[in-house]
Amino acid sequence: MRIASIIISSILLGAISTVSNAQNATLSNSYFDLSLDQKSGGLASIKRPNDAFDTNYVNENSTIGDTTIRYWVDGGEWAEASTASSEDSRQVSTSPGMLKVDYLNDSADHHGIKAFSLEETYALKDGGLTWTMRFKNKTSHEIELGDIAIPMNFATSYRDCDPVTVFTKRVIRHSFISGDASFMFVERCNGAAPYLVMTPMPGTHLEYFSQRGGPYTVYIHAKVRALNLDTTFGDWRLPITSKTIAPKGKSGDEVVYAFKFQWAKDYDDVRNILVKEGLISVNAVPGMVLPQKMPAMFSLTTKQKINSIKAEFPKSAKIKLVGKKPGPTYVYKIELSKLGENILTVDYGKGAKLYLEYFCTQPAETLIQKRSAFIINKQQIKDPSKWYDGLFSIWDMKAQVLRNPDNNGGLQDYIVGGSDDPTNCKAPYVALKNVSFPVQSEIDSLEYYAERFLWGGLQRKDTEFPYPYGIYGIDNWYMNRNSLKSVDSKGTGPDHLWRGYDYPAIFYFYLNMYKIAKLYPDKTKYLDAKGYLERAFGTAKAFFDVAYGVKGYWGEYTDYTMKTGIYNELCLPELIDTLYTEGRKADADWLKNEWEKKVKYFVFDDPYPYISEYPFDTTAYESTHAIAKYGLEHDVLPDQNLWQDKNSGVWYSHPKVSKNDFRDFMQRETAANIADRGWLETTYYSIGSDIRAGGNATYSLSYMTQMGGWSILDYALYFSEKPEEYLRLGYASYLGSWALINAGDKASNYGYWFPGPENDGAAGWAYEPQKIARPWYGLAQGRGIWSYDGEIDHGFMGGLRCAATIVVKDPIFGLFAYGGGIAESKDSITIIPMDGIRQSLHLLNVNPKLNMQLERDGFNKVIERVSLDGKLKNLSFEIENRTSDAHETKLSIRGLPTGDYQVSVNGSAQVLNITTEPWSSISLKIPSCKAYRVEIAGF
Repeated sequence: MRIASIIISSILLGAISTVSNAQNATLSNSYFDLSLDQKSGGLASIKRPNDAFDTNYVNENSTIGDTTIRYWVDGGEWAEASTASSEDSRQVSTSPGMLKVDYLNDSADHHGIKAFSLEETYALKDGGLTWTMRFKNKTSHEIELGDIAIPMNFATSYRDCDPVTVFTKRVIRHSFISGDASFMFVERCNGAAPYLVMTPMPGTHLEYFSQRGGPYTVYIHAKVRALNLDTTFGDWRLPITSKTIAPKGKSGDEVVYAFKFQWAKDYDDVRNILVKEGLISVNAVPGMVLPQKMPAMFSLTTKQKINSIKAEFPKSAKIKLVGKKPGPTYVYKIELSKLGENILTVDYGKGAKLYLEYFCTQPAETLIQKRSAFIINKQQIKDPSKWYDGLFSIWDMKAQVLRNPDNNGGLQDYIVGGSDDPTNCKAPYVALKNVSFPVQSEIDSLEYYAERFLWGGLQRKDTEFPYPYGIYGIDNWYMNRNSLKSVDSKGTGPDHLWRGYDYPAIFYFYLNMYKIAKLYPDKTKYLDAKGYLERAFGTAKAFFDVAYGVKGYWGEYTDYTMKTGIYNELCLPELIDTLYTEGRKADADWLKNEWEKKVKYFVFDDPYPYISEYPFDTTAYESTHAIAKYGLEHDVLPDQNLWQDKNSGVWYSHPKVSKNDFRDFMQRETAANIADRGWLETTYYSIGSDIRAGGNATYSLSYMTQMGGWSILDYALYFSEKPEEYLRLGYASYLGSWALINAGDKASNYGYWFPGPENDGAAGWAYEPQKIARPWYGLAQGRGIWSYDGEIDHGFMGGLRCAATIVVKDPIFGLFAYGGGIAESKDSITIIPMDGIRQSLHLLNVNPKLNMQLERDGFNKVIERVSLDGKLKNLSFEIENRTSDAHETKLSIRGLPTGDYQVSVNGSAQVLNITTEPWSSISLKIPSCKAYRVEIAGF
């Protein structure tokens, strides 16, 4: 895929030069500049000559090439040896095009290499770097190599780095550990090429990885680590092996492993390298987390023969070869019905193996509604004797208990205190869900939360001065309100109102409560639509003038509001439009002015506005796209001295503003978002997932999987000229985090991860891919989802925003419906939405390109009738009336030619006028019924 990147052209192989001294040996040609650290025996530097950013792809003060071996001789105890501990037996030599490191003599070091010799070579040839390891038995006994562990010390350390360094000198690691088909590549955090690709040579595979208190480490063999050491928690899904070497002088007394490194200019080039090196390039639609009954396909592009594909549960899986395309590319349909993890084993070539790890869930709509009901029924505290009455707190699936400020279960106090992201995401998720699927009992619980916990507790009332509408930070509002510290106490106690991250979730909650009250006025009792809109505006106003008006712990104003991308703030343009619609022009103008300060800062004043509270993570990639989109869809004007930084005193001015600035920013932020997202790594916990902590070894499927995935999907739907590949990634992101919902039926005991009806609808904070780990919150666990839900409901809100059925003609998979079923006949296309919400339908590169959005209710079935020449004749919809009453609902359409169209509801006609505006809408008059039929004619 050719996204915005810096492409460094290939140069013919030049003359080889080598330099050697006491500290390092170097090797270079037109493709690579290498430096070998003789103290460790590994590569301290891997660079591309003439690189625009002069990036060293290896971590500072680290090397790539160090190896740890656990072995036994003739059935003895397991011993450990490492190349880094064998300095006394190491010999480094150079020759044209090659660095050679020999470990020949028995090392005196306890962990030095003794019973075998090891020869490592780094050779430059044909544009690649080949790293070879040759083990040779020096004893008269068999040696079993139980572990061969390789720390991959790529430049993924961001601590104490400024943003420019992070995004130009540091990289993100993409790892696919899948036997013979394993590979790895790293790219800069800004997405700029070249990418460094590492592939195993024939006879070499990877089967295990870990990152426990050290660097990310991959294993050629992992018998000791996986089966003897990492045994406290967890299981492992891939085969684990060892290798036995025959006694010295006999056949089989040596074994060779090798990896090849090459540069790729983009993602397509990474795929080309995989195929060239005899591996397999995989595409999977709509992702690898598959709701039951949702149609799915995958493709395998390889030069190798596909011998077989075997399902882990053959009675519950259907796999069918449906086509072969140039590449060669083999195209398959797949259907899974067994809930939970499902592995497909691909046997290819001469017995090589690729493992495709899928996850099957209940239908998306079931998950969305189960999650909302679980929060209401299991996670809200209703006890007027407690200061935290009304709080939605954290469910512990392992103990099957609701944690709270009086029983935190070992979690940090702020996690259960109701004043931070893990708890303040519950009510907004339920509110957003109830806009589409209203349930009276759920709305009642939301109003209980708003009245008992939020207003006058977590949030200051509009009558509380100074700082009305301010939101209290950690550990909890009760502690801060009752602190003996005075106002202006450096961001603590009653002054702890400065954390910008706490505000958008609350004004988004109020905005969705406004929508519920507007659409279903009989269902809200605490406040009406007008009251909730006032709360939404007041909280959004406080986001700018309270959160950025109170000094934090360090004695400065916190600039998260103005300079950091914060989840859920993408709703601000909608809130502004709502204020205009409701006649509140002055408030809308004020909020628009503040929002555009941030919009311009991101586009013009910071080259890398992607950081968060930490030097680097993925949190910004929802806001960055919302900002780029805003600039392309609104007239943003030049200015002089728009605003002043409260800490530095710098004034920000923008004398020139154009749409091209926003287009350029959208390309840059999309490239950075994709760089920080699994795509070629085809496991259900990697594909589409945001990548945390520098690489996909630590936890995945976080809240930003779906939130940042919305950005990719929206780019595909409205801005990309070639949306097909972005759809593959964006929809995989949408589906990915549904694997975190612990849900099932009676046959599956109501949940794959934590069985039992008490956990049916609970959720995990994230997914842990390591066999054993200790996540940042401090409690050890095994592979699988975390037992606490935490921030993930922020992510599920992103999922609800993603939910759509999207029809596209894909160059690999043909006519395909993401999030739905599709059937094609001579004169019609029938679409069955299965995306979970059923209110958004998009036809992208079919005739015509069309976007449709329902304000309420939901599509059951859509039929597009076409004439023999392929032109659209009419559209008809069967729509579910979710409240069964008479009401009006707005149908918005984008993409039809201008003019008048006849729209009928159960035969009653109205006129839809399509204008030159991006969206045209009609208010449909719906009768009291369970379902109704809408037809659009006049094409």
